Amino acid sequence: MLLSINKLWDDAWKIEVDQATKFGEIKLEDLRQSSRTTKANPDGENAEWWYENGKTFVANWIAWRDNSNWKIWTTPQNIPAIELTMEMEIGGISFKGAIDRIFVTPENELVILDLKTGLRTPQTDLQLQVYACMMERQFGIRPKWGCYWMARTGATRAPV
Repeated sequence: MLLSINKLWDDAWKIEVDQATKFGEIKLEDLRQSSRTTKANPDGENAEWWYENGKTFVANWIAWRDNSNWKIWTTPQNIPAIELTMEMEIGGISFKGAIDRIFVTPENELVILDLKTGLRTPQTDLQLQVYACMMERQFGIRPKWGCYWMARTGATRAPV
């Protein structure tokens, strides 16, 4: 399995780097996630760091999906809830959101799952609440749960 993850990652990485640097406006060495520098990472989380660690994140995702027993929810329009984009106005404010995933648990409960690659879990569940509100308005269905999946640990935080 590791060989296939490495191949998958290498292929995806090449496509994304080619796309990002296609017109010469962005250089690979300039691509970085803003993060504090450390002795171990004096350049922060630059492209080299993401290339190496991204493989682990993909492996963590595959392992979590294999063990979760959660299934991707499908909208009433038969669209798999993967990067489900919605736009609407709520209380006079325009919202546009892309829900990373919506799952159905073995107990038949809906869970909004937001994928996080950073070091910290968000301090509030506001993002999950807005997504639940958007789902309720769009589909007439309000998920019971929302949670964050943390790529660095390969696990979800407690559902809220």
